[in-house]
This record gives sequence, C-alpha cells and structure tokens, in this order.
Amino acid sequence: MVKARDSLDADYDALRRDLGEVLREHCARGRFRQAADGTDDERALFLADLARSIADILVVVYPTTYRHAYAAALADARTLASSVIDGGIFTSD
Repeated sequence: MVKARDSLDADYDALRRDLGEVLREHCARGRFRQAADGTDDERALFLADLARSIADILVVVYPTTYRHAYAAALADARTLASSVIDGGIFTSD
C-alpha cells in the first residue's frame, strides 16, 4: 500500500512539473500576452495549441486500455487551458 501511494505521489509530482514547464514555456515566449492582446481568432488558436500541449501530458494518467484516453485528456486540457487564460494568471502585471 505504501509503495502504491509513493508511486502515485511521484506520478503526481511529475505531472505537476510537466504542466508547470509547459505553462512557463508559453509564458516565456509571450504567448499568453499575445493571446490576451490579440483577436478572438488568435486567442482561439493559442487556446487550441495550449490544450494540445496539456493533453499530451495528461494522457499518460489514463489507463492504456481506455480507447478514448486522448479525447478525455483533451477535454480536461481545454478546461485547464481556458481557466489559465481566463484567470489572467500569466498576463497580470
């Protein structure tokens, strides 16, 4: 039981680190500011790109036998990406 919990904690830490890295990378390239200052189309394009980047990370936590894993990860990623963008976390001064 302890080993399973330790493994879960390690997986969670790795997931959190990977997600943080993706967000920092987009922030460093000014993508959040561009989306905030850009047109609706530019924002939508960034949202789709960010969601795909996040989904590529999230898909690893779904069971490999689940054939809709990427679709589920993408849906979760869209929610996360929208929350990050709408919250203005990376665009506030």
